[in-house]
Amino acid sequence: MLQMTGGGGGGVTGRRRSHSDACEKHDPCQHGGICISTDDGPKCQCRDKNFEGAHCEI
Repeated sequence: MLQMTGGGGGGVTGRRRSHSDACEKHDPCQHGGICISTDDGPKCQCRDKNFEGAHCEI
């Protein structure tokens, strides 16, 4: 006979995120820019003041 018991120890983990991390899939930032995941997709924060643009490419 097979007996199955419940008890909270074997649930699915990692489901707390409401959206996927856009930076994990594709980091578009160049020249050391920091990728920030937003609901609208990845955004770049340029760390080097010599670069600018949406992807720190200019």
